[in-house]
Amino acid sequence: MMIFSCFVQSHYDFIAPFFLSGSKKVQKVLKNTQKRALRLACGIGKGSHTAIHFLHNDVPPIELLSKYKIFKCMYLLKNSDLNNTIGKCWQTNNELGIRTARNGNKIRLPSIKVKSTSRLPLFTYPVVYNDLIDFFVSDKCEKDFSKLKTYLLEVYYDTNISSKIVNYDNNSNDNIFNK
Repeated sequence: MMIFSCFVQSHYDFIAPFFLSGSKKVQKVLKNTQKRALRLACGIGKGSHTAIHFLHNDVPPIELLSKYKIFKCMYLLKNSDLNNTIGKCWQTNNELGIRTARNGNKIRLPSIKVKSTSRLPLFTYPVVYNDLIDFFVSDKCEKDFSKLKTYLLEVYYDTNISSKIVNYDNNSNDNIFNK
């Protein structure tokens, strides 16, 4: 795992903020490459599922790593002195005086005029921030980035493992849940 961390994951940490800006083809290649490298580092077979190994080794897949890094960048930007200079394009609803009761912490999404620009950081970063801000400020996370990372890994594991469970007929003797 040390070799994986040094040679693979360090590169993924570097490109994570720009992952969502890439094309779907590039994203698929990066996901598959990371999974292959993790399988090789853990010594598991080619067709093995990697969700448990991502969770066990505390290594987020590139799509979660990207969301985590983007959210961390946006949150630190919104709560720093740079917000006055850089953050003018990303203003929360409280700053604009819109919807202060329920969605005050969320960033107002800029309108997209051309579909080809929808993957630029100007438009993707606020979407990621708005998806995670409610959990991050809740009592479960308490504004702790390590808890956010753990939560993202657990959600990834739950969604991937539950989607792989085979549903059997309730009357069948093969039903593993009735044993």
